[in-house]
Amino acid sequence: MIDDECDVPRIHDPAVKQRLDLVTPEMTQRLAFLAAPQTQWLERAGDAAFLDHDPRGAREAYTRALEEDAHRASALLKLSDVAFALGDLDGERVYRERIYGSLVRRSR
Repeated sequence: MIDDECDVPRIHDPAVKQRLDLVTPEMTQRLAFLAAPQTQWLERAGDAAFLDHDPRGAREAYTRALEEDAHRASALLKLSDVAFALGDLDGERVYRERIYGSLVRRSR
């Protein structure tokens, strides 16, 4: 669904909308021009939250992006960064392993 005033998809979640307001106008215009999917908007909201020193807000947005596209590698990578920032090293490893496979050295 497109907002008539600015060609930005309508976001009904106020927290996500607030984060999108932090994204530069150029990025917002570019995403609207490209008719970017909801997952991309959610990911950018997570980026804005992370840059705003709100890793929990970023985690929420990235997680919602993954709910839309479970194999979105960029969201998985960013979730691993958020987990690291929150001190959750096991969580970081789990997200990275979804992309790279096992990161634990196996004994022979």
